[in-house]
Amino acid sequence: MDQSLVDLYRAWDAIERSQHKNSIIDFDLAPMRRFTPVRDRNEVRQRLESAGAALEGEKTRLGALASARLKASIAYLRVLGGESIPFRQYLNWTLGIEPRMFASEEIAKQRQIVSDRLFENYEIRFAQNELSRFQAKLMVYNRQQLPAQFQHFRDTWVPLLLNRIPVPLAEYKVNVRFASEDVYWKNWISGNLSEHEILLRINIHPRQSWYQGFPELLVIHEYCGHAIQMVNWHRQIEEKKLPEFFGILTVHFPEQFVLEGLAESLAFVLPREQKLEPQSLVARELHRYYLLVMNNVHVIANEQTFHTAMDYGVRHLPFTPKDVLSKEIKDRTQNPLFRGYQYVYGVAKESFLTALSRFGAESQWELLKFVYNWPMSGPQFERSAAELAAEIADTV
Repeated sequence: MDQSLVDLYRAWDAIERSQHKNSIIDFDLAPMRRFTPVRDRNEVRQRLESAGAALEGEKTRLGALASARLKASIAYLRVLGGESIPFRQYLNWTLGIEPRMFASEEIAKQRQIVSDRLFENYEIRFAQNELSRFQAKLMVYNRQQLPAQFQHFRDTWVPLLLNRIPVPLAEYKVNVRFASEDVYWKNWISGNLSEHEILLRINIHPRQSWYQGFPELLVIHEYCGHAIQMVNWHRQIEEKKLPEFFGILTVHFPEQFVLEGLAESLAFVLPREQKLEPQSLVARELHRYYLLVMNNVHVIANEQTFHTAMDYGVRHLPFTPKDVLSKEIKDRTQNPLFRGYQYVYGVAKESFLTALSRFGAESQWELLKFVYNWPMSGPQFERSAAELAAEIADTV
């Protein structure tokens, strides 16, 4: 079944690209070979349902994850076909998580951190009438400089990460390209690792505000997080330690919790070994605050109304223009992929930071190495983190 599932997802990706101007696979880590085409989405769904029935009741970690992947794809196909699935059920079936609201006290605490950083570094208040000053001081207006900045920070941070997670990254070609897409992401990384190729796209669409500090944070996120994690999983597949099916990555899968949780949390872990630039420290806290607020905006928009979500977002996000916020909310409610995937960032990040806070500076890497080595869902990560913390506590 392992190779047949790889072939099925590649065939599904092919019809999405040719028939629907959509894509399914982001990272492909499995060995390349010919696959039998499929007719349409209905055939894909029938074959996924048949495979899912065969895996029903799996108890092993990887077996349960494979079953959850198939369940996620079936739910995603149902929504692509026009079905309406309630928000909480959709998140559970795709990402394997339950949505939750962050408490107002938690958001207020992080807002105060942002306010303090802004004033200490730039004498700017975190208020809407200060946005123009903030932009004048910190906006990156020459977007053509971004690739050079990415290269500089890659040369700073990647060697530190490779000391902890030694993978042959030099054997893989990372292509960096500009994109101009009216979407939420500043960067998008994907790749065909059987060909040893990774593509990093930098989005320079006017919707995106590039501030000083973002390039350093995104290098840590994309290179130190996603790229090295994918290279490590690819090696596990090459060495037959991981089934090929786990080399097919798509953003409606439950592993997105650990992919984004790891990538988002690294900016709080790696700087113990090398300092972030001052503007990156400001950007780090601002981004954490943004994800906390947008978590709640996402839930409100899907369970209440667009206007209620807009009101909440406008009150809490003084540096986010209303037109950008409006597009974000529409993506998170109307786009079948983003309705689930964009929710995962905030909860995954906070789950990782909470888990890592239970470990010392060195023992944190035991948990991180586990995530770098093996795919897992959000609940599987949280159980593994709790078990590892207990084991370490027992040996102290």
